[in-house]
Amino acid sequence: ELLDSLSMIVRAGEHLLISGPNGVGKTAISRILAGLWPVYRGLVSRPKNIGQDGIMFLPQRPYLSPGTLRDQVIYPDGHVDMREKRKSEVELQRILEEAKLGYLPDREGGWDTRKEWKDVLSGGEKQRMQFARLLYHEPQYAIIDEGTSAVSSDVEGLLYETCKEKGITLITISTRASLKRYHTFNLMLGMGDNGDEWEFERIGTEREKMQVEKEVQELRERLAEVDELKKRRDEIELELASVWTDKGDSLAAPEYAQKGEEAEPQKIQPEQEQETATEDGEDEEFEETEERLDAVAA
Repeated sequence: ELLDSLSMIVRAGEHLLISGPNGVGKTAISRILAGLWPVYRGLVSRPKNIGQDGIMFLPQRPYLSPGTLRDQVIYPDGHVDMREKRKSEVELQRILEEAKLGYLPDREGGWDTRKEWKDVLSGGEKQRMQFARLLYHEPQYAIIDEGTSAVSSDVEGLLYETCKEKGITLITISTRASLKRYHTFNLMLGMGDNGDEWEFERIGTEREKMQVEKEVQELRERLAEVDELKKRRDEIELELASVWTDKGDSLAAPEYAQKGEEAEPQKIQPEQEQETATEDGEDEEFEETEERLDAVAA
């Protein structure tokens, strides 16, 4: 059982963001909404058609069909379907421009080029390609399951705005907080102590603004601690690199710890200088005594 006592309607133009931690069933819900998984309990009412006036599902890992570059844009349509819809390569080029892929026909050798597209396109290009399909079919609803995880935030925003301008109602499954600005409602899963509760609220309410302000304040407080932590880290590293005597004096680090760097000069206090001079004098007297003993023995 994914959700208990959830009843809602996603009306045209009211975009829904489904968020929550990993493992709470976000992807399972998206597959049920898209009709990929059956419903054993409860009721899900959705458009039956795929494409225009219907519903489309965009997974995190797009499927790239065998065929030409044209086939990648119009999938699951074929060339004949495209002609019946009175679509042309000029319109396909415009769609690729909107999906920020306008360079592909020139780069890959034209619309009739056949390649293993899953090996040719990058992760971000694959996800933008399925947005191109979305703009080609212009469905009534689009379910996007982490469909922009490999796309930069600026391009992501342009794709969402373009879809909304086309009249496509978006149902997005994502953990990106930046996507809230493109949606009307937020369904949050994994709430409560046991993670089996949910919350449904309109985005932009006073409560949400207060939560955001609280989060911003917490981040500012944490950033303020960064300088203090860096300072304390430097102090600890300095202490670890020092050598201490039983008198509490700091000596230069040994050669093996200096790693080729020149050791810091040893700081000697006036009292230490006197002690050192006395020790040197005692060493000289000891050497003279040894020389005399050697002479007597000879």
